[in-house]
Amino acid sequence: MADAVEKEGGSPCSVDFGDGDEPSPPPADADEEPGVSHGGGPENIREPTFQEGIMRPMRVHSALKSSKNFEDFRRNRPFKFLHMYSGPNDPLGQAIKIEAAKNRLETVVLSLDNKIDQTLDLSKPSSSTAIKQEVARGEWDYTHAGFPCGSFSMARHNATPGQPGPVRDKANIYGYQGNTPQQQAEADRGTRMATQAGDIYQEQVRACEARKVPPLATLENPPGSEESGGAWDLPELQKALEETKGVKIPYRSCAFMVKEKQRFLKPGVWAGRLSGIEKLQKVCRCPAWIKHVPLIGKQMTSLAAEYPQGLAEAVAKEVVASWKKTLNLEWWRYQIETKAQEVGDLQKKWLENEDNKSKAADTRPPPQKRAAAMAFKIDNIESDDMASGSKTIPIKELSCHVFHCLSMLER
Repeated sequence: MADAVEKEGGSPCSVDFGDGDEPSPPPADADEEPGVSHGGGPENIREPTFQEGIMRPMRVHSALKSSKNFEDFRRNRPFKFLHMYSGPNDPLGQAIKIEAAKNRLETVVLSLDNKIDQTLDLSKPSSSTAIKQEVARGEWDYTHAGFPCGSFSMARHNATPGQPGPVRDKANIYGYQGNTPQQQAEADRGTRMATQAGDIYQEQVRACEARKVPPLATLENPPGSEESGGAWDLPELQKALEETKGVKIPYRSCAFMVKEKQRFLKPGVWAGRLSGIEKLQKVCRCPAWIKHVPLIGKQMTSLAAEYPQGLAEAVAKEVVASWKKTLNLEWWRYQIETKAQEVGDLQKKWLENEDNKSKAADTRPPPQKRAAAMAFKIDNIESDDMASGSKTIPIKELSCHVFHCLSMLER
């Protein structure tokens, strides 16, 4: 995926004070080079399959076909997490790896951030397009973007010597009319990163829905204020959340830093589709002796940009819980398909056998009676009637069990 995005620029996730010292990016319409899929080119793109209208990524389909039982599938089927603007350490990605390992799930985490690769630029439209194409094929099981908030920062509205002033507010969410060209370029870049993250989020929700698995796609950014506004006031993000039935959950970073003596009283909003997301809603309940570190200057805001360990672990628990549900849904749906095919093959062999019998001696019973007898046997087939590889559960019993499991999982 690192090859799927453009280079130059980027920014750490979440709370960036936004000191305005980054060079102005080229205009969006100057971006002509298309993004390249990390799969190695169009010839290596693996399109998903569709079974009864349900999309199945080829990586999942291949794992199902190569697995003899559920434990095989658990080992063969990796869950993939794409983290955009992850920061250099990516505590969320690390927490998801640990939580997945506890539940015996294989995991692949891709952390994209210019602090990891300084040539990386997620603000380019072609970068967003390349990522969206992979997301649309169901290549990712969870996507998250804590896009930079520098140009939306409330801190800019405080008169601080040596720090840049604001480039927008809630009433002028795309930028002040009096902005200099450099200020407007900064506002445009911030808007672009936010809205493109929203586009990828929306594409991921659609892909999950097409796969009929729990949607897993989230965004994170500070809440802003009534005066300064925030990224959540962009109409594009509001529309993306509304159309996907996404929710916004406010939290305080200090509530997830219970092991720390110095904490950040930093507000944040975790938004999107994630079962159990409401558990992240926490307010500050720090005792009086706890020191809240002021977020003044780029050094402190960069430190606060990294998700607290407690927050990362809380999100990881909910993500992996949804992945476990997805694992069961994919496996049992496949069992219905393959067992139904086995019945179909048995019926075909029976018909061929009946054709051969009809050419034999005339002393045998009339074909109608033989057909009725075999039809009754097929309709009441048990495991002993099947090939040795299928001798586990009678077809009817298996189907009832599978449909019961699926109905429970899809509630």
